[in-house]
Amino acid sequence: MTFVSPSASSAGPSVSASTSSSGSHRLSDLAVLGGLMLTLGLALITRFSDFRSAPFLLFLFMIGAGPILAAGILAAADGRLSGALLVLRSGLLALLAALIVDLAVRWGGRLAGAGVAALGGLWAYAQIRRGGFWSEATSRLDAGLLVLVALGTFLLSPFDPQAAVPVGLLDYAVKAPQFSLWLALGIAWTALGLWLRQREGWAFIKSRRFLAGGAVVLAGVVILLMYDDTHFVDFGHYVPSIGPAVHALRGGVPMVDVYSVYGFLPWFVYRLVFAIFEPAFGPAAVLVRLINLAYFALLFATLLVVTRRWVSAAWFFVPALLIALCSHVQGFDGMWNLNALPMTMGGRYLIPAAMTLTLAWKGGQPVRAVALPLIGVAALSSIEILAFALAPWGLCVLCEAIRRRSPRYLLQEVAWAIVDVGIAQAILIGGIRVIYGRWVDYGPYFSLFFQFRPAEESIWSVTFPSLYALWFPIGLVYFLVIAVAMHRAFRLEPSSTLVERLLPVASLGMGPLTYFFGRPQEGTLNVVCLPFAVVAIAVAQRVFVKPQRFGPAGPVLRAVLAVTFAFITADAFEHFMRPLDPSRGNSSILRRCLSPLGCRLDELPRHIGLALHTDSLDRRTSVSAYVFDADGTRPRIEEARALVRRWGADDRQIALLADRMPNRMADSDAAIGLTTFMASGQWYPWSISAPIIDGASRLVEERTLARVSTVSDGLLVILPNEEKTMAPLNAAVLKRLRARCELQLLERGRYLSAFHTQGCMR
Repeated sequence: MTFVSPSASSAGPSVSASTSSSGSHRLSDLAVLGGLMLTLGLALITRFSDFRSAPFLLFLFMIGAGPILAAGILAAADGRLSGALLVLRSGLLALLAALIVDLAVRWGGRLAGAGVAALGGLWAYAQIRRGGFWSEATSRLDAGLLVLVALGTFLLSPFDPQAAVPVGLLDYAVKAPQFSLWLALGIAWTALGLWLRQREGWAFIKSRRFLAGGAVVLAGVVILLMYDDTHFVDFGHYVPSIGPAVHALRGGVPMVDVYSVYGFLPWFVYRLVFAIFEPAFGPAAVLVRLINLAYFALLFATLLVVTRRWVSAAWFFVPALLIALCSHVQGFDGMWNLNALPMTMGGRYLIPAAMTLTLAWKGGQPVRAVALPLIGVAALSSIEILAFALAPWGLCVLCEAIRRRSPRYLLQEVAWAIVDVGIAQAILIGGIRVIYGRWVDYGPYFSLFFQFRPAEESIWSVTFPSLYALWFPIGLVYFLVIAVAMHRAFRLEPSSTLVERLLPVASLGMGPLTYFFGRPQEGTLNVVCLPFAVVAIAVAQRVFVKPQRFGPAGPVLRAVLAVTFAFITADAFEHFMRPLDPSRGNSSILRRCLSPLGCRLDELPRHIGLALHTDSLDRRTSVSAYVFDADGTRPRIEEARALVRRWGADDRQIALLADRMPNRMADSDAAIGLTTFMASGQWYPWSISAPIIDGASRLVEERTLARVSTVSDGLLVILPNEEKTMAPLNAAVLKRLRARCELQLLERGRYLSAFHTQGCMR
């Protein structure tokens, strides 16, 4: 299906030179080719079930070379593959049917499986007997595939045969209090959105601009009200971001002593904040929330640019924003506050989102004057942020090069990007050399970054959930957007249509989806929600208006989308309206406005002021809401601070080895050292920025232990009384310390003990 600009037709989507039927077949043909690639890839993976990186590598192929290959094959075949694709459709339909029968057997036994198989057989027989089947075989098979994909995704959401209700989404609907009422709200919200979309192009001519402007303002207000003024912080997750900033504040040299797994620029922004405010978790929490609001605003602006139907776009964006914020972490109660995780949203994707907006604004046409500055900024951030910023730009450049039939254009743009990255790094290297007189060393950063990959030896990696498929429709939509855009380029069809505007958005969405495939857990998929919502809403707007333009499968697609939107809206509002709690994703001014507490906007400046100007453990804020007295997390930090004041008040460096491996979300035991040093103004005697994360790098550990080997007498050492709970890097440091020095006990506290080194080897 080829969409043209809405200006070409006030009633909705139009079709270019191809007919509606052939356009819809192109879309489904590409999906079938993608299905074949995925099936072959999954079959290959089953032969290497112990190779944890296999799903991630298959994912990279399916979003990288896969769509381009499928588009090239279809363009080169020029209709000669219709018979083969019909056979492939039948095969994929059979595989999906077999999967659903298997799930039915696991759920209800062989009898249930036989019943499902019988129903499927009756449907197939009825279709064959129905008049005109063979002339419409492709369209009817497409409709069948669409239904089975939707059903299979629902069943695998996830599927747990041991649970009382094996289907995840169904289990949630059963457990959620009064979900039927929320579902009724979701249906009404979706129905009104459909009504708006069908009329906003022609029914409100005189008030069109007013309605569009009002919708944008209301959605903008909702975005602003999503500010979380509790400023709740997950201490352990903030350490890799602000630990390097405090390390640099205490004299560490960037990219020589100070490293972060997130690169240079993300932590340097916190360093700038700490030049204005005292280093603490509160100012960092304020900055994270502002960055996240900017990210939401960029995605909403991208949606407006892509769809150009602002009223219904804003209407559907609101529940998409809520579901994105309220569905992190697995299980029924999973809705962790994403503002407590600084790199989950805007921290990682703000620059790529800005790149996406500029590309969508220009209809997928790369503009060097805008792209190069953003690439340069991304190059100062991290490898992953650079990759996520390059992905939308790179795919648009490739698409344009294919359309122009110009390898020279592609090479020229790539050369400009390489030079841009080189200039950015030269500025960084030169600046550090001039300011500190030291040369940058990239080795520790690369060592930290490459530890976080889907490999068996990585502490970050987990096994892929085999009975979980909510990722599939997301990946399928991204695959199709990229493939259709490339196919149009191969066929020299004009650009600046909807699919070209969606191309950078789909490329942006691959970043969060990469995060899921790198750490494949149900809870990590929600970071995909907002970029995917932009694509889904834009596509749904076209489907809702005139589904027949998608061929016979169009009405089925419209029904599937309507049901999906209604359920997601119900899910979003049900989660958002749960009791307000700082640790939950619904923690926001908007949720407080909808509670008996009221908005209390007059208290907002006070809440921000307290976060900016108080200690990390100050009980007047909720920054440390999960640093409890009862479990010892708060007393351990307070005891570390007390020992430092009593025995090392005049020391510049202290060997505080109290950090412990976290055993829950927001476990402040992973940040005892940082929280203590932010208050005391001291730091470690070696180049550690985040002890737990730094310990994942063998190179950083070796450099740290080399510094430990130079320790002399009189160093204050603070150890946990239960040494078995120590972070691995701290344990290695302690082992080296004991081999070099004697530790003279100064004070034994309830949780920690203070020592002085003496008799150190020379």
